[in-house]
Amino acid sequence: MDRHVARRVVLARAAAALTALPAASAVAANQAKTQKKKKTKTLKAFRLVTGCKEHGGCACNACQAHAANKLFASQTHIVRAHTGCNYKVEKLNLPRNVWVALFGLPVQPTNLAVDKRDPRVQQILAQKHSTHHHAQH
Repeated sequence: MDRHVARRVVLARAAAALTALPAASAVAANQAKTQKKKKTKTLKAFRLVTGCKEHGGCACNACQAHAANKLFASQTHIVRAHTGCNYKVEKLNLPRNVWVALFGLPVQPTNLAVDKRDPRVQQILAQKHSTHHHAQH
């Protein structure tokens, strides 16, 4: 009789352990997602750098004005004012919430480029600087 009881206890514990595996797996998957999200606190935006200096290539005045005011969601979406002018591309790390406010969701941005003269863009960038400034103090 003790053998039957012992066998039932072992089988019950094994069944409980097997039932707990999917839950433990789900917890591990959620932890992995959380860690991955923590890694992407910033997203890359791009800007053009112009001028005959060490930081950029030579570009005409029109291209310099264009480049000074544009931010791009990705390197493939960069639009140059003139194809002959020389630019360098600079990566910027923007806080994820700022990037989303400027361009939309990273998977499919609704804005491929923004103009820093736009009041909406100025407001978003001002909040970024304000938040960053307060975080340092």
